[in-house]
Amino acid sequence: MMTGNLVTTLHDLATQNGWLNRQAFAVHSATRTFETCTYADVFAQAGAAAAALTRHGAGPGDRVLIALPDGLDFVRAFLGTLHAGAVAIPVNPMLPGKDLAVLLDSAAPAVAVGGPALARAAGGRWRVLAPADLAGGLAPPVEARGPDDDAFAQFTSGTTGHPKLVFHSHADPVVHDQAFGKPVLGLRPGTVTLSVSKSFFSYGLGNSVFFPMFSGATAVLEPGQPTEDVILAVIEAREVDVLFAVPSVYARLLAHPAVAGLRRLRIAFCATEALPAVVEAGITALGGPVLLNGYGSTEAGSTYVSNALGASRTGTVGKVMPPYRVKVTDEAGRELPPGAEGRLAVQGPTMSAPAATLAGRPPRDPVRWHPTGDVAVIDPGGFIRIAGRSDDLEIVGGVNVHPAEVEDALRNLPQVTDVAVCAVPDARGVSRLVAYVVPEPGGPGEDAGKRLIGRLRGTVSAHKVPSDVVFVTGLPRTPTGKLRRRALREAGAAYELTGRWPT
Repeated sequence: MMTGNLVTTLHDLATQNGWLNRQAFAVHSATRTFETCTYADVFAQAGAAAAALTRHGAGPGDRVLIALPDGLDFVRAFLGTLHAGAVAIPVNPMLPGKDLAVLLDSAAPAVAVGGPALARAAGGRWRVLAPADLAGGLAPPVEARGPDDDAFAQFTSGTTGHPKLVFHSHADPVVHDQAFGKPVLGLRPGTVTLSVSKSFFSYGLGNSVFFPMFSGATAVLEPGQPTEDVILAVIEAREVDVLFAVPSVYARLLAHPAVAGLRRLRIAFCATEALPAVVEAGITALGGPVLLNGYGSTEAGSTYVSNALGASRTGTVGKVMPPYRVKVTDEAGRELPPGAEGRLAVQGPTMSAPAATLAGRPPRDPVRWHPTGDVAVIDPGGFIRIAGRSDDLEIVGGVNVHPAEVEDALRNLPQVTDVAVCAVPDARGVSRLVAYVVPEPGGPGEDAGKRLIGRLRGTVSAHKVPSDVVFVTGLPRTPTGKLRRRALREAGAAYELTGRWPT
């Protein structure tokens, strides 16, 4: 059981297992070359960063906001913050300045680390260090911290409302690795990983930093938002074993002429949103990687439900991983039996409620049940199927419709690259179901919408068949690929009024 600073835990693990001279990270560049560093380099550079952060006023318990792309600068800033006993808060460095300013004000950091865009957003109100400012210092001793002390925090991925922070302790990544990393991923020295999701998200942070470092593996870091060409080239050049991505990325990879390059993977892991059946079938049909679909949250800090090698079921997100527990309840909170559809709740030692203000942050409560916001079914074998978000339910003609089911059926049809379904009011104010479809290159043919609706009939129940299909250039999604349902509804309502789709 862990008893101190996470940096000490990782350093001791690398020392005891002889990993210090092994390659820890390889950073891909636009020139298709890779900057690499060993585990020993990582800890030395984190120590130098800790010296600089301490010198500029970041002490135990203070917050350090980090707005850097995935790369060695990010790793040294993140681990250097923990080394100093401070709390790392990674954020998306590509956000507009006004959004970065909001996050700075919400986090109230003692120090921030980032580029010129962050410095401009800070406007002199917050001290901002450049990555170069973290190099060259004499490393202080690793600050003593307890397992329950804060190590890092992340903003929830919601797209509306005031930003909320979720805090995680030095012990939480140890729990994540024991629950998910070791039993599901089976990383080991020599394994090479690549995460399309970035480290400023909980999904990406575990994939790119924690799970590889707990296993002596090598993580390939991609600073930019990689195209399918880049993903496939990196997989080949670095002999990647495990790829972490989201369903929309896998869908695009399946459409790529060189998709056969995925066959060299051992595991293709997928999470963050519903996995369409056509994508699941497509990856499986490649005959190479094992596709594992999982489920987690920022509040948990990682994946806590997952399919695993030898324990996988199509169309599900897998089974809950101990020490986490899940249950399905009715709207009154009463637990429902296996096979019944209801609201999914989770309990576990790393669960933290989001805090809109630091002063109003609720205490950790490992026995509290946290609502996930998803509607789910747990079958008698323990496998969990996510029906959709509880707030994604559309009511059409007085009947509940889960958009994910209709979207999944539409993705199986030709000419559909991406799709989202929502209810919009017509001229009478009566809701009708509309499918917004991104067509394949070349655009939709004549009467394509009518043909899609015709082919959908008989595939889903009659009340779930959209009354109309609107072809659009793109759908509102978050940087992780999640569909922004509220923005979709707003765009759909605007289209009904103006006939124009927001760009």
